Amino acid sequence: MGLDMYLTKHTYIGAEYEHNGIEGKIDLTAKGQPITINLNRVQSIVEKVGYWRKANQIHNWFVDNVQDGEDDCKEYSVSRQQFQSLLDDINTVLNSKGTPEEEGAIEDLLPPTSGCFFGSTEIDEWYWDDLEESKHLIENILTEMDEDEKNDHLWISYHYQSSW
Repeated sequence: MGLDMYLTKHTYIGAEYEHNGIEGKIDLTAKGQPITINLNRVQSIVEKVGYWRKANQIHNWFVDNVQDGEDDCKEYSVSRQQFQSLLDDINTVLNSKGTPEEEGAIEDLLPPTSGCFFGSTEIDEWYWDDLEESKHLIENILTEMDEDEKNDHLWISYHYQSSW
């Protein structure tokens, strides 16, 4: 057991409505056997776009900035502004590493948090690695969001959920 954290992308395509003009074919197999999915019944597609394990400082950020302080393992929508704010906070903390401002930046922006199966609260290599990985993940999501905006006929949303 442990703190598992997920980011998902939900793309509403509404293929069941002809006027949406969704065309194509879904051709999937599992262990060589076809999986039957009728495109005309597909409302939305959900993709896992991010995953963390025991990155409690990132989880704490989501609880404080997306979940209104409620650590309840429910799914929450995450806006572009929230992703940008998280990236800004990560960059501030990473840029403070090894400087006199490091402790204050960590405490103010991305402090480790304890909890049931949340992992270490030490500021160690794991803490910094989680920030580096999170930085790249959020940068990729923001880039994808830029591309998503070009498809203004689709409704796309991103969601965070934890499990512990």
